[in-house]
Amino acid sequence: MQQDFGTINANGSINNAGSGSWTSKRSSAGKYTVTFKSNLDNTPVVLVSAFGDRTNNSVDNVFSVKKASTSEFQVYSMDSSSQGGVGEGSFQDAPFSFIVLSA
Repeated sequence: MQQDFGTINANGSINNAGSGSWTSKRSSAGKYTVTFKSNLDNTPVVLVSAFGDRTNNSVDNVFSVKKASTSEFQVYSMDSSSQGGVGEGSFQDAPFSFIVLSA
């Protein structure tokens, strides 16, 4: 089983490289792409979770995985309340952790 994992800052930079076998970038507000350095054998299962505390928008955000493939996946971060000043349902930058499993 192949595994990749790590933590990404709100600006798309790497917070903790974890497995070290991936790169990340922020494409626009609340939208990120994680690219594997080597393609996986099969389409993976990707789990994403908020990382941080109330000071960095993550605790009230909803994260979803879009377009997972053997080469990359995208993460969307959306504000679930207007407390962060962006507005409920808006894409919003926030840090997150992920784990990828591919059999």
